[in-house]
Amino acid sequence: MSRATYTTTPLRAVLGLLVGAAAAGALWCPLALPVTSSVIWRTPDVWTFVRLAAQGWVSVTPIYLAGLFALGAPGWAVMHNSGLRRPTDAMSLGAGLNLAPIALLLALFLAAPPHHAPVALFALTGAAALAGAVVGWVIWRVAYRRVALT
Repeated sequence: MSRATYTTTPLRAVLGLLVGAAAAGALWCPLALPVTSSVIWRTPDVWTFVRLAAQGWVSVTPIYLAGLFALGAPGWAVMHNSGLRRPTDAMSLGAGLNLAPIALLLALFLAAPPHHAPVALFALTGAAALAGAVVGWVIWRVAYRRVALT
């Protein structure tokens, strides 16, 4: 019985990060739409919804891409060189890196004098971790290929 491992190339790694950023923009659009729900309910036109979703994707994707190259790529390189190349490893890294800024905001709200954080921020932490895990899986799926070890 032969074992298998996963391998990647620099080109596939960059492509994975680009596709992951595009997927993140698409995932965060539904999370950002409730913020603009007053616009949606005021003019319940489907094109307003499409326009707001497109604007959300265009604004989130470059920010997420910068974060992926600044934080995700070094973390991914460490995990890859350590032999952690499974999809669950990528999902864990994605969830952790996506959750960190939201958890920081939550901690700042909890440290504020009224000592209460908005309930929406608690819900956002779970959504952020889930979105990060999905993005981690997308990057892994694009970047890695299975190779047999003999």
